[in-house]
Amino acid sequence: MTLIQVTRFTKAALQGDLGTVRDYVARQTFDPASKKAQHALLVACRTGNVEMTRVLLDAGVDVHCKDAKSGWQPIHIATYRDHVAVVEALAMHGEWRRGVALVRFRGITCNLLHLAANFGCLAVLRYLLSHTVRLG
Repeated sequence: MTLIQVTRFTKAALQGDLGTVRDYVARQTFDPASKKAQHALLVACRTGNVEMTRVLLDAGVDVHCKDAKSGWQPIHIATYRDHVAVVEALAMHGEWRRGVALVRFRGITCNLLHLAANFGCLAVLRYLLSHTVRLG
């Protein structure tokens, strides 16, 4: 991928432009291991864009990647934002048997259940309690 292609891909992914992202993926002009691709997945999870999340996961972006600043994985971000459809998509793609990393939030170590309960994310809380997702 050239620098111009990376910039266009990143811009499209961050703006939720599924058509452009799908085109890059189909032409294989996309590096799923790049920090830009991982950032795009984190943003899709933050904004609740489940279709973009699925496209990026299907293209091979690491479901267990971490935000450089917070250390949070995509599933932590989606949980904190109460985006249950995104949490479901991530749970289906991840190998959660290896566990979800615990995260620090305001000095407290939390897992997904802690985050959902503490912030009143009822849809995600119901999902986590009703499925066999390893909570970490």
